[in-house]
Amino acid sequence: MSHESSLVLQEYLNIILRESTFLNKK
Repeated sequence: MSHESSLVLQEYLNIILRESTFLNKK
């Protein structure tokens, strides 16, 4: 796994976490 793909994965996880916390606040 390249460094770039892991960075993309991290961004993806960050977005998911943000979305889930946003949904939980509803």
